Amino acid sequence: MGETMAPGRAPSRVQSMSMHGSRPGVISAPDRQTLLDSCRRQMAAVNLTPASDRDDLTRVVHRVLTELRLPLSGELAADLTASLAGWGALQELLDRPDVEEVWWNDPARIYYSAAGRTRLSNVVLAAPDAQAMVARAVAACGRRLDVTQPYVDAQLADGSRLHVVIPPITREHWSVNIRRYVTRPQRLADLVAMGTMTAAAADLLEAAMRAGANLIVSGGTHTGKTTTLNTLLCAEPAVRVITVEEVRELSLPLSDWVALQTRDAGVEGTGSVVLRDLIRESLRMRPQRLVVGEVRGPEALDLLLAMNCGIPAAGTIHANSAADAIDRLTGLPLLAGTNVSAEFVARTIGSCLDVIVHMTHAAGGHRTVGQIASVQPGPRGAVVGCLFIDEGEGLIRGGAEIPRAWQPA
Repeated sequence: MGETMAPGRAPSRVQSMSMHGSRPGVISAPDRQTLLDSCRRQMAAVNLTPASDRDDLTRVVHRVLTELRLPLSGELAADLTASLAGWGALQELLDRPDVEEVWWNDPARIYYSAAGRTRLSNVVLAAPDAQAMVARAVAACGRRLDVTQPYVDAQLADGSRLHVVIPPITREHWSVNIRRYVTRPQRLADLVAMGTMTAAAADLLEAAMRAGANLIVSGGTHTGKTTTLNTLLCAEPAVRVITVEEVRELSLPLSDWVALQTRDAGVEGTGSVVLRDLIRESLRMRPQRLVVGEVRGPEALDLLLAMNCGIPAAGTIHANSAADAIDRLTGLPLLAGTNVSAEFVARTIGSCLDVIVHMTHAAGGHRTVGQIASVQPGPRGAVVGCLFIDEGEGLIRGGAEIPRAWQPA
């Protein structure tokens, strides 16, 4: 994808502030790192953390600068406060409501995504500063990042998702992705207003969810799968929902919702909790809707078995089309063991899965529903029918028959 230089002011670069030949009565200012260390000591003394209120952090900065007779306003104070808050020169970019993701392969070239388009930012970080910021964020999440554990996937305090890979897995620099969650649509009507789907398609999906249909949202990376699943789950607000995810991404305004998250093994190599464990536990928690945030391994078998036992379920999967989603759902359960046959999985999918919503990227990066497919049992497994499809001119009705139970009220 092409990159464009984003407008904005030049990055903040606070250099060493040692003063030579200062006037009598004026102390020499320390360098930036010493100032930050002083601020962090005062933060610890009053039980503040990088996630504390920004005004409280600003007061700590002002206290340190006052003691050193340095000005309280200007670039220095703002830079120190931003650094204490966790992301330094990146904070201005992360505070923008339209920025969906920020990433870098080299801290001298930091990219971000807004409105589905990739742009090169004006922010430039020194590698040690970037690594220190990321390390603090990882530690605050209770995760570990070192040579023995060279990658991490974690949720930040504001709900953003942080993914980091370090050398020797990467070639030279740390590879960092910060996926932010801007204000999410909460209802299918919101997706209609955004042009993601038509009102007729939204009515059909809402009726299907209320009827207890088993549903999979498929699509490529960053096509809006989780956002769409989130709105679909809100279409049945009166049920008890159990969600299982590797990193919590779903955000449901439901009164009876339990969000479960996997856990990595500890330093001793024990204590891990994987998606299959959580699915089995969730079946003991009286779910009226079981949700797997992303299906990409042997947990696909447990999800299908739950569907086949009469528990309404949903999830997302990476796929290039609705038909490809069926192929992936057929293959992934085979990873669970040699005693699982493709024939058994295919029959199970055909008998329990009801609908697939496939997401795509339209021109300009806009996310839309590309296809809504029904799933019916066939002689050799699942038979996919087209309920709605977008062939380049918007979502139109397909030829498959709408089940009676899904008929919109």
